Amino acid sequence: MAFVAEDGTGLPNSNGYITAQFFKDYHGDRGRDLTDPDTSAPYTDDKIQQAIVVASDYLDAKFTFIGMREKTTQAMEWPRVNAFYQDGRHALGVPVEVQECVAELALKQLSGEIAPDPIYDASNRLVTAERKKVGPIEKESKYTEGGAPVPFRMYPFAEARLRELIVTGQFLQRV
Repeated sequence: MAFVAEDGTGLPNSNGYITAQFFKDYHGDRGRDLTDPDTSAPYTDDKIQQAIVVASDYLDAKFTFIGMREKTTQAMEWPRVNAFYQDGRHALGVPVEVQECVAELALKQLSGEIAPDPIYDASNRLVTAERKKVGPIEKESKYTEGGAPVPFRMYPFAEARLRELIVTGQFLQRV
């Protein structure tokens, strides 16, 4: 599938909330280094677009946004209707807060996976740390204390941009 940035009209084939140029401009304004450590050259548009798709998917999977999808045929969660900021403004198209959050998460995706699968041992317990020693043989594992594994990592700086656009006080688990 080709990269298609959502333009705010509810495209049926979009798979990213921002363009590669938005990503470059956003991080350039903040003086961030966009050098690919694998090539020592700037990240290519293809790599940036792949990271944007992952970051956009992550956002749509993790959050329940205010309002409702504008069209039943749109591929992504934005644009939305009945989505209002606390001061009464309507959140039109793809809000800048969503775009900036995607830019932040896409940069994190370029340096490592933003939503890796948790690691479990043979007994299906979630491993939080593991230490092995070869001689004399030792092995130590640490597990989470009760509860289920966290389904999504938190990225407080990026996600703080969304505070007025997400439904809070409810727990939603997608299956």
